[in-house]
Amino acid sequence: MFSGEDQGQDLRREAGLRSLAVSFRYIDTLLGTVEDALGNPSPRNRAFCHYIPDIPAAERERLEEGIRALRERLVEETGRLGISSRAGAVPVSRAVRADLATISITLEELTRKDWADLGWTPEAAGDLRSVLSGLQEMVGDLLDSTGSSGCRIQPGNEWDKRKGRHTFPERGEENG
Repeated sequence: MFSGEDQGQDLRREAGLRSLAVSFRYIDTLLGTVEDALGNPSPRNRAFCHYIPDIPAAERERLEEGIRALRERLVEETGRLGISSRAGAVPVSRAVRADLATISITLEELTRKDWADLGWTPEAAGDLRSVLSGLQEMVGDLLDSTGSSGCRIQPGNEWDKRKGRHTFPERGEENG
């Protein structure tokens, strides 16, 4: 049995490990963003170019190698500290719905703008509102499909307050 002081230290250590896990995941996400920019400045699956390729090939290769080394070190350290680097932290359904909801809000805000006050003719403003409404309807359909296509949390997958994530009995994870 732990004394109150030992238990307090264990709780602080656990909180510290959770903080490290969250920070390491965030670093990994940012590294992924850097890799995307380095490796694919104009992705074919995007409507708009985001980056202007201005890093020479040799420098890009050095950066990519450094990112690989940094990521390997993160994995080593998480293992050494007993932090799981492979278990997901955010349900995909939540991430998808949050991003789609943000897109929907953005389109709603654009639809509500008074485009005539911004120099658009009333006819052009009406056409634009139609386009925006059509896009918003498409996003709404995507949002609706995330709830009916198995993206919702399945029965038995429960929120574990102590672990701060969902448990998945089908993977042998149980609350308790």
